[in-house]
Amino acid sequence: MIRWLIFFLSVLLASLITKETILKIRKKLTPKNQHKNNLVFYLGFLELLSYSVSFIIFKPEFIVFWLGIKSLNRWEVKRANADNNWENNDINIFLLGNLLSIIFSFIIGKIFTGLLQFS
Repeated sequence: MIRWLIFFLSVLLASLITKETILKIRKKLTPKNQHKNNLVFYLGFLELLSYSVSFIIFKPEFIVFWLGIKSLNRWEVKRANADNNWENNDINIFLLGNLLSIIFSFIIGKIFTGLLQFS
């Protein structure tokens, strides 16, 4: 039980770190800072949770599937806003956020897998 609590808290901490990092970068690059809401945090938390579980159960295919869906959505937004001077910074921030989520998930997954092996 304590291992699952550690797992949950580590995912929560990684989500907070990722959110704050992305918000700071977005604030510097885009003056509007239009994505500063809690929905981004909750989605990021669920992504980190699911990515970490994917690494723990040795099924990283889910991550590829989910990133494909998210990327297709971003591609459609970019195509729809091509006339409106869509910022390249948005896609870079999107990619950076995903990269941070995957890195944190991998680390959490490896640590938690190690904890499970020692029990």
